[in-house]
This record gives sequence, C-alpha cells and structure tokens, in this order.
Amino acid sequence: MQFIYQTPTPNLSDSVAFFKKAGWEQVEHENQLIFRDKNQIVRINSGVHVRPGLVVFASDEEKRPGIFQKVGEDWIASCPSNIWVYWEKETREIPIGDQNSILGNPAGLTIETLNMTESLKFYTQLGFTVSGGDASHGFVSMQHESGFGLTLLQAGMCPHLFLNPSISYFNGKEGNPKVIEKIRQEGLTILQEVDHFNEQKIVDNLILREPGGMGFFIFND
Repeated sequence: MQFIYQTPTPNLSDSVAFFKKAGWEQVEHENQLIFRDKNQIVRINSGVHVRPGLVVFASDEEKRPGIFQKVGEDWIASCPSNIWVYWEKETREIPIGDQNSILGNPAGLTIETLNMTESLKFYTQLGFTVSGGDASHGFVSMQHESGFGLTLLQAGMCPHLFLNPSISYFNGKEGNPKVIEKIRQEGLTILQEVDHFNEQKIVDNLILREPGGMGFFIFND
C-alpha cells in the first residue's frame, strides 16, 4: 500500500512550473504526471472533478475500507475535514525520492480538523496509528506502516492562513532563513509571510500555495 498526494490543476503548465521551481523531481510512471520530494510524492491530475487530497494505491481491493463510496469511476472517501481520499488499484509502487527539494526537510501532511475524535477514527480505518502528540492538546501525529505520516491539528491552533491539506517542512531556526532565501531566489509565489512567532516581527515562516490548492508550510519548527 502506498500513499501519495494528489492535486488538481487550473493550468497544467503553471502547476508543473511550481513543482519544478520548488525542486521536486519529475518521474515517469504509467503516463501519470508525478513529482517527488524526499519520501513524498504528488500526482498532478488535470481531471475537472479532482480535488486536493490523498490517493491510496493498493493491490488488494478486498482491503478497501467501507468508508469509500463509488463516484463515477472512482472510489472516494471524505474525512471529517472534507479532504478527499481516493482508493486506486496499483500493482507497481512509485519509487520514493531520497533528496530534499529546495523547501527543506519534509514533515508529512498537516490537516486541520473541527472534530479530532472523528478524524482519528477515519485515519485509523485507513491503517494509521497514533505516533505522537495529544488530542487534548490539539494535535496528534499519525503514522502508517508504509512510512507515510500526517498530523491532525484542532481548528483554532494556528494563527496564520491554513490551506487544508498542507505539506509541512520543518527546517529549524538556523536553516529556515536559508530556505526562505532560496524560495525568493527561485521566484516561487508566497501566499503569506508569517511573523507571528517572534516579538521582533521578523518573517521567519512562509505559507505557499501551488496552483491546484495544496498548501505548503515552510516553518522553522
């Protein structure tokens, strides 16, 4: 079983340009438009009904949980945050990358939820287990045996724009300024410059948005 990100696109050339500027590597896989970063993969899908979310590749259809329903030719589930998860039959996994993009150190997918209990239940049905955090404190980290990780955040925890879902990068207080400078040099569009977390009001974190709607947190911790 393999988890990848999926994003739609309003403009295919703009979407491809974003991931190339961000330093993601394009890979060939069964006529799909695939880019990979270290330990994570995104598929750009130009279908008009596609939504940002996750794709589960699985060779055994009998293992598909009952949370999925048939929508046209697709099997789709919607988590409590209204993020779509697609279930697809796939016999050949996409090779995972081992080099960081210019965005730094990937920290998995981050999802904001209004209902932590139901979100935990949903992802548990997909085979995730709790690996850290505390629901009573507003955040829980979850891990799948495939190696894919995600973090659930209770709504109201983050004092900045939150695109749901977002791919997180944690680069440390010394490393993140270098990453931010590289992002500016490459001309990636910045959605928000975050200065909330220091008294000097220095921009030390960024929010990016790729053309299809997937968010990126470029944070120092």
